[in-house]
Amino acid sequence: MARTSPHKIETNSKNVFRSIIDSNKYCDALTRDVTERDYGIDFIVELFEDGNPTGMISFIQLKGTQKKIEPLKNNKEVSCSGISRSSLPYGRQRNVPYIIVYLSIENNEFYFVDLQSIDISTINNGEKFINIIKSYYN
Repeated sequence: MARTSPHKIETNSKNVFRSIIDSNKYCDALTRDVTERDYGIDFIVELFEDGNPTGMISFIQLKGTQKKIEPLKNNKEVSCSGISRSSLPYGRQRNVPYIIVYLSIENNEFYFVDLQSIDISTINNGEKFINIIKSYYN
């Protein structure tokens, strides 16, 4: 079986996302791979304080693209195809944040949306990303 372009993009986007979160200047955070079949969760992000786990986690669905992500002409939103509607039940539960990340491996920029608030964030706002997770635990 050949390694296709979508497989390469998926691997590269996971590596980029992991490096962005694990080196986040706003918070000590760790990405944990979900190694079972993909049912809408690619990672669990866990936040730490002073090297200690906080118990604050988030489910992450990652969608990568090889191209630069361009906002739509009339607003700052982006269009991201390929995310299944079957992922939405994770976003409807209320106990753990569920964040969809759309990441460009061309320039390492990403957009994300908290499915509970349906607020599409600006590019690479790491502080806002971490604050979404923390807001569920305050």
